[in-house]
Amino acid sequence: MQITNVQIDLRKILCWLFASTALMYLLIPNLNVLFAIRRPNALQSGSLFVVTFAAIVPIICGIAWWTIWKEKPSARAWGIAASVVEIIIFAQPILFSVPTAWPHHLGALFIGIVGLVVFSR
Repeated sequence: MQITNVQIDLRKILCWLFASTALMYLLIPNLNVLFAIRRPNALQSGSLFVVTFAAIVPIICGIAWWTIWKEKPSARAWGIAASVVEIIIFAQPILFSVPTAWPHHLGALFIGIVGLVVFSR
């Protein structure tokens, strides 16, 4: 299957969106983690997920950014993984009943869906 110029452009845009997600989770104090740690019984499953997820997001999105930017053969798999992470960012408050600073991450859902469509081809 041949990749079109539109798909290449979308991959580059998604590449930088994944980079911004990684930087956001690395540099900006993650309020979700602070909420999770301050809750009573902080090591319950929902809170533990939030803390672990906040550590995993920059790793997956950072690797996705690097492989897409360098046009590595593994870029497709990392792009799909980062897209799934974006969807989980949206679904996190719904699935784990965790209070978040930003309750609706519609942008993350949009990035995740577009990423899955672009990288699954």
